[in-house]
Amino acid sequence: MIEANFRITYPDGLNARPATMLVAVANSYSSKMILEYQDTRVTLKSIMGVLSLGIPANVKFKLTFDGDDEGEAFQAVDKIIVNINQLPCK
Repeated sequence: MIEANFRITYPDGLNARPATMLVAVANSYSSKMILEYQDTRVTLKSIMGVLSLGIPANVKFKLTFDGDDEGEAFQAVDKIIVNINQLPCK
């Protein structure tokens, strides 16, 4: 199991566009991935679950990866979060 804290610095936070990017990557792996924010846990593979958290910019949230490909999944999610944080502002 891998646990790590992340932060979205994209000014709009984890809204529809970055959430869709994140969920798409998560669904490429078989490992269980849990997103935790303010004591609420959702699967990272559910767009509705991720959006329901309303994660704003510049706050920490925790991701947990558990499964056969957890290392690869962690690396891919880490990379997509870097990409999300580099998205151009409106």
